[in-house]
Amino acid sequence: MRLGRGHMAFVFLGLAFARAWVALLFADPLSPGYGSGWGTSFFDIAYVGCALAAIVGFRRVIPLTARRWPWMLSAALMTVASVGFVADGWLGLGEGAAAVVSLTGGSGFLLYTLVNAEVLATQALRSVILYLSVGRILSWVLTFFFSDMGFDRVAVAAVALPFVALAMTRAALDRVPERNRPLGTCPRFSMPWILLALMGVYSFVYGLHQGTLAPGVGRYASLFNAALALLIVLLVLLAPGKLSFRVLCNVPAVFLACGFLLMSLEGALVGVVADMLIALAFDVAKITVVFLFYDMSRRLGISIVVLSASLAAVEVFGLAGNGVAFLLAQAEAGAAAGTLAHAVIIALAFAVGVMALTRRDAFSDWGARLTDPDEGGEDAGVPNEAIAERCERMADQWGLTAREREVLGLVARGLTSRQVQDALFIAEGTFKTHLRHIYEKSGVRGQKQLRLLLQRETGAPVD
Repeated sequence: MRLGRGHMAFVFLGLAFARAWVALLFADPLSPGYGSGWGTSFFDIAYVGCALAAIVGFRRVIPLTARRWPWMLSAALMTVASVGFVADGWLGLGEGAAAVVSLTGGSGFLLYTLVNAEVLATQALRSVILYLSVGRILSWVLTFFFSDMGFDRVAVAAVALPFVALAMTRAALDRVPERNRPLGTCPRFSMPWILLALMGVYSFVYGLHQGTLAPGVGRYASLFNAALALLIVLLVLLAPGKLSFRVLCNVPAVFLACGFLLMSLEGALVGVVADMLIALAFDVAKITVVFLFYDMSRRLGISIVVLSASLAAVEVFGLAGNGVAFLLAQAEAGAAAGTLAHAVIIALAFAVGVMALTRRDAFSDWGARLTDPDEGGEDAGVPNEAIAERCERMADQWGLTAREREVLGLVARGLTSRQVQDALFIAEGTFKTHLRHIYEKSGVRGQKQLRLLLQRETGAPVD
């Protein structure tokens, strides 16, 4: 499916407005009590709590975009947070109001994130990368623009942004063809525990270090984050073959290593650079994992709701890091012990990241097959949408069952027999039986011939 410019604008505008809303109210607010202390903690607690609930019950609520209540509930929660934020800024309602604003804001934003993720998951991975990156850039621009205004104008933006974001996401969904919209089913699958564990380590390190960040580091890190997103956009548009995901996965470990080395040096500027590198390591790792999750959803048919909720739930390790940092600050050993503990944990995170991300078979273990240009691969250069449409037509022509259609789609995308079995949670004998039925109904003799047939019909290269 080819997207028009209007569709693209709706997708990344909705994401940008929602991220700008969170930044204004919680990341760098003009009203006290939200950007630090209990305000941020309550936001994270609500965010993680709703994510865990989504993981447990996602099969009962997907697709979220086809139901009315997720849209209404998300709008209601974010509106309550916005109104409470404005009222507290004008009237000074105290910590109780800040807690309510943070709890409703975290819940509403998580729900919006899942709804928006379902809309994005209908697109090809290249489009998803482009939309997410442009959305990050625009959200930084909006936050920078609104942060220089007075509180009265920010109050208007705080109330309006959630409705604009939801309207943009809804407009994007309306432009998705019915056959490409999210399904209400999800195959059995294994959670990508390596990715989640790695993000847990990075989140813990970031939470541990968050309380000691130098003033202004957050804004500089956001600026560099936007610059990284701009670089990704340029690579996708101008040189798509140069975007190496294996290199992108290794960037966080490099940032952590540099930050760890700089921590041993003295000087205010050196400390700021070290803090910024550690913050950037977490942001880059999160961006990369998001890309991988969208790829897994697209290729394996896993609901993006459970994958996105799993990544959101990992923020609990950030809360744990904040707690450990607080305990270290209260310890009798003083600042020296705290600095040593920080250094040891960051070094551990670096080691874990290197071991997890430098393995040659890491991508296949996670289920995603983001093929780098220099790595080759059977499905390199094959248009996913064309293969999916061809599989659907051929399945109708051959009279395949629902499970045989799933097997056909995964085999056509180049997954190995073992990967298909893991994705569908079926035994080797069951897989071979389904494959034999496909061969009998289609008249082909093997997986290679089957993939060649499908790729020829789509115009893909079949050397």
